[in-house]
Amino acid sequence: MKKIGLPALLMLAVSSFAFESPSDLTYTTPVVYTVNLPITPDTPTVTDTVFLYSVAPALPAGLVLDSVSGVISGAPESASVATDYVVTASNDSGST
Repeated sequence: MKKIGLPALLMLAVSSFAFESPSDLTYTTPVVYTVNLPITPDTPTVTDTVFLYSVAPALPAGLVLDSVSGVISGAPESASVATDYVVTASNDSGST
C-alpha cells in the first residue's frame, strides 16, 4: 500500500497588541557600593512591558546591567567619583 501525502493546512491568527511606552522607572537611589564587595542586586520598578534596558554612561567596571530584566548587579572593581547614570527602559512604543 502506498501512502499519499496530503498538503498540510496551516491556520495562523495574528493579532495586534499595542504596548504603552514604559513609564515610572525607578531604582534604589542614591547608592554607595564597596570595592570588590558584591552588591545586592538592584531591581527596577517600571510600569508596562519592557523589551530592553540600557544605561549611559557605562557602569563602573565590575557592575553590569541585565538588558532584559534591568537588574544591576556585580561587584565594583575600583573606586570612582559620584556619577549620575541614566537607565532607559524601552519597547516598540517608546522609552522612558
